[in-house]
Amino acid sequence: MPVPRALRAQVRRAGLALRWRRVPGAARYKLTVKVGDGRVLSRSVGATSTRVPFYDPRLGAQISVSAEAEDGRTSAGARLRVKPKRTRRITVRV
Repeated sequence: MPVPRALRAQVRRAGLALRWRRVPGAARYKLTVKVGDGRVLSRSVGATSTRVPFYDPRLGAQISVSAEAEDGRTSAGARLRVKPKRTRRITVRV
């Protein structure tokens, strides 16, 4: 089975939005997200996009998506690393 292509992540207010291209013959996709604070989120989705709620952009993440067929065949995982975003320093002058 082919690997999901064009895996993309976009940081939104509501969390981390993920999307990828459809794999022919895939019934569902297994998604694993390792967040920088140590959490590991795993889920199986039928669509080619999903959202990771409560994501803090200062932490970064490692994402893996693999396709699963009805007969149990799986593909290798497409991987993506989201770099942590630096926060702005606020200077208060008195």
